[in-house]
Amino acid sequence: MIKRLMVRLSVAAVILGSSLNMVGTTSYYRIRSQSTDSARELVGWAHLINQYNPEACNNEHVFAITPEYTRSYDSDDIAFCLFGKDCLKSYACPTLKISGSRVEGRGQKDWLADYFGLPTDFESSITFNPRIENYLVDFNYYVSFDSWCTKGVYFRVHAPVVYSKWNLNYCETVAVRGEASYDEGYFATVEIKRDRLLDSFSDYVTECKVPDLGRIGDSDSTAGANGELIIFEPLGCSKWASRCDTIKETKLSDIQLALGWNFWLCDDYHAGLNVRASIPTGNRPDCNLFFEPIVGNGHHWEVGVGFTAHHTFWRDCDDSQSVGWYVDMNITHLFKDRQCRVFDLKNKCNSRYMLAAALGTPVNELQQSDTNPSIVPSAQFKHKYTPVANLTKTLVDVTVPVQVDLAVMFSYTRCNWSIDFGYNFWYRSCEKLRFDVCDNCQSPLVNNRKWALKGDAHMYGFVNIGESTLAIPLSATESQATVHKGTNNFAGPDTTFNNPAAGINSVGPTRNPGVDNAQLADVTNGDNINDTRTGGQQTNTSIDPIFLSHNDIDICGARTQGLSHRVFSYYGYTWCEDECGRIPYLGFGYSVEFGQDRASTNKSTDTTCGDFSCLPCEKRGAECNRCSLSQWAIWLKGGWAFN
Repeated sequence: MIKRLMVRLSVAAVILGSSLNMVGTTSYYRIRSQSTDSARELVGWAHLINQYNPEACNNEHVFAITPEYTRSYDSDDIAFCLFGKDCLKSYACPTLKISGSRVEGRGQKDWLADYFGLPTDFESSITFNPRIENYLVDFNYYVSFDSWCTKGVYFRVHAPVVYSKWNLNYCETVAVRGEASYDEGYFATVEIKRDRLLDSFSDYVTECKVPDLGRIGDSDSTAGANGELIIFEPLGCSKWASRCDTIKETKLSDIQLALGWNFWLCDDYHAGLNVRASIPTGNRPDCNLFFEPIVGNGHHWEVGVGFTAHHTFWRDCDDSQSVGWYVDMNITHLFKDRQCRVFDLKNKCNSRYMLAAALGTPVNELQQSDTNPSIVPSAQFKHKYTPVANLTKTLVDVTVPVQVDLAVMFSYTRCNWSIDFGYNFWYRSCEKLRFDVCDNCQSPLVNNRKWALKGDAHMYGFVNIGESTLAIPLSATESQATVHKGTNNFAGPDTTFNNPAAGINSVGPTRNPGVDNAQLADVTNGDNINDTRTGGQQTNTSIDPIFLSHNDIDICGARTQGLSHRVFSYYGYTWCEDECGRIPYLGFGYSVEFGQDRASTNKSTDTTCGDFSCLPCEKRGAECNRCSLSQWAIWLKGGWAFN
C-alpha cells in the first residue's frame, strides 16, 4: 500500500511540476510557512521517536532544538510573480521601464510616468533583486504514552521562532530627468511647471511624494491662490521599501500539534496516523507595504491528518550498521481568515499603480454640444486624484482547501554516526477569496460611483468669455486605459492637431479623442469648451463617464497557489546513554528547494457578482497564479531523548 501511494505521489509531483514563465501578478507574495517543513522535522531524531518498547514502564520523551538559516536564490521568479510580463527579462536583472506620455517610441510594457507626478518626457529603468531571509530556532518535543494507554500512542509539537527579512532590493536609474510641464487642463487649470513635479519614480512609490498641482485658477504658484485645492493623494497602499530598507518581522510561527497512534509497531518498522492542528501565531498582511514580510501561514488555523512510517530493511550481523527509509506526510486544510489585500482591476495587470479621478455632482456648466435639449453628463470632475491601490484595498476572507507536505528519507547508520538524505514535496492548493460583506470592511468602490480611471485625459476645458477665460471641469474618463498608457494616443512630443501619428482620426490628443463615450463639450449657453486657454479647438468629454465599481476588482486573478520540490541531507552523531538515562544527539543539515511557477491566463470576462461574492473562479475560466519560493537552507539539530 505504501509503495503504491509513493508511486502515485511521484506521478502527481511530475504533473504538477511542469511550469511556464510566470506572467501573473500579485500584490501579496505568499510563501510556505516556516513551520511547514516535514523534512526539518524528520531528520536527526527519526531513529529516536516512534520506538518499539514492549517492556516500557516509562513514557519516552525526545527534545530537539534546530537553529536554521534560509535564503531565497531565484530573484527572477519572485520579480516575475510580482510584476508579470511588465518585468523585462532581456536585461541582466528583471527590469521595469517608466516613461512619460510624450516620450517618442515608448515601450509597450513601459509604465506611464504621468501617473506618478513625473514629467511627460521622463524616462527611467528599475532593476530588482528581491531576497527573503529567515533566521529561526525550531523547538520540537515528542512524547509516547506507552505506560499510560495503548502502545504506540504519541504526541508531538513544534514551534519555530522566526526573524524574517524581506528586501525588494530595487534600484532606479534615471535616464532622462525630463523638463516638460503638464499642459493646462491635463491635471490642473494651469500649466504645471517642472519644478512642481517629482524627480523619480522612487519619490512616488517609496517616499510618498506627490506633485504640487496648486489651486483652481492658480497662475503659477500656490502663494495667495484662490479657489479649491486640487488634490493628488499619495500612495497609501502597496508602497515599496527603499533599496537600503530591509523590512523585518519577528514572530512565533504557527504552533503545530499532532496526536497519533502507530498501529504497526516493531523493531524494524512502524506505520501510524495522526490528527494535526496548527495554531496561528504569525502575522497577517496589512497592505501598507508591497512585498511585506510574513511569518507563518498568513494567520490561518489548520486541521488535518498525518501519516508516518519507517522500515529498516538491512542490518549487518553485529547490528553496527543499518539502512532504512522513513516517510512523513501531512495533509491539512487552512480555515477561513480575514486578511487585507490590495487588488488590480480585471484584465489590467499592475493597475493598482494607475491613477483614478474623483467625479461627482452637481454638474455645473457642462453639456453635450449641438443637442436640443442638451444632454448633461451624470458627473463631473471634482478636483481630486488618487492611486487605484488606495481604492482596491479591502478585507477578504481567505481559505486554502488543502496543503500537502511530504518527506521521504533514506538513512544509513554506522555505530553512532548517521547520514540522512531525502526528498520533500510541498503543495498548497489555490486560495479561495471572498469579499467581506461587513460595512466597515469594503473598499471605497462599494456602491460608490465616485471614481474613474484618468488615463491620459485632460480633465479641464476652457471657455473664452470676453477678455477672461473660464476653466470647466470635464467628465472625461478612460476605462480602457492601462498602467502602460492612456487612450488619447499621445505619440511623441509633437501633439498638434495636424500630426497624423498623434490622437485618433486626426483629432489631437489634447482634445480627448479617446475618452469613454466621447462627445464634444459645451457650456450651458452653447459656447464651445476648448482644449487650451488660447482658443484651441473644441474638446471632448465623456457622456456618460464610466465609473469604477466593486465588480472591477480582480479578486480571481489575485489568487495564488504553491508547489515546490526539495532535496535535503543531514549528518549526525548520537551518543550512548549517560548515567541519567539521557541520549544526546547533534548534527547539521542542508536543503535546496526548487519553487515551481506558472502563468495565470486569467481568461475571465464575467463581471457578475452577487452580494460581493464572485462566481466560482474556476467557472469563470480564471486559472490560478503559482508563486513558489526557491530557497536554500542550512541548520543544526540537536537534543536528547530519555525515558
